[in-house]
Amino acid sequence: MKPIKNDKIEPKMELGSATKQKSQEKARYSRYDQERFQVNPVTDLQIDTALSFHGKTFNAIHNLQSSKPILNQLGESFNHSSAIKTVTHSAKMSTTSLPNHQKFRKRVPKTPIIVIPASGTALITMYNVLDILQDLKFITTEEKKQMNCRRENEVLIQRRKEDGTTTPYRVVDNPLKLTDEEWDRVVAVFVQGPAWQFKNWKWCGNPVEMFSKICAFHLKYDDQKLDANVESWSVNILEVSKTKRHMDKAVLPKFWKILDRFIASNKPYLRY
Repeated sequence: MKPIKNDKIEPKMELGSATKQKSQEKARYSRYDQERFQVNPVTDLQIDTALSFHGKTFNAIHNLQSSKPILNQLGESFNHSSAIKTVTHSAKMSTTSLPNHQKFRKRVPKTPIIVIPASGTALITMYNVLDILQDLKFITTEEKKQMNCRRENEVLIQRRKEDGTTTPYRVVDNPLKLTDEEWDRVVAVFVQGPAWQFKNWKWCGNPVEMFSKICAFHLKYDDQKLDANVESWSVNILEVSKTKRHMDKAVLPKFWKILDRFIASNKPYLRY
């Protein structure tokens, strides 16, 4: 019998195919063998990966960093310590070049001040000033004392305007404690009558000169005789009734209308 020939052709292995296959298997990614994929180490930042600061103090590390020059994008040497000095010097120069009023800009108060008599016989006192000027309702000092109301050294009233907004006004009865800056914010004074009320005040306590710079008011009963001194001075008169409280809304708002015109003409830099 003749031997049967096998027509099946065995594939020929190319030379070096086994070597290529082994190299491809070796080139596969392995998270445990990442270092071999780092072909080109990073040299742009000039970082020495073998450097260690173990056992060194902070000053030694800082001196080492500052002494080592850094290359900028243009390849030029750049020292960060000298750059810090340059920036600091520029900041100081920019500060010293500013005018004095821009270096220390102090906030200037703009709250107007109203002075009322310290005497308990006046119709307006620290007891009832809130009721009269803020609530526009006259209440006697005796009534407030019966309510066990506390007398304050200073009062801050909130003047309500027609548009719904409020403006603060500071009320004092001891103007001898006011500074020159505070005197500049005094817009109104309630006159009681006797000239001794203005003793040791600014402008030598001269009512004529004072009332040319401050708006003066006098609160009295409608059936009370007007004081001779008040009649001779430039004072705005406000008359209230002893019993007709519904008339207060017609009399007391005049105070704010007169005062608004005075501040707008003489001291517009204040809030009103």
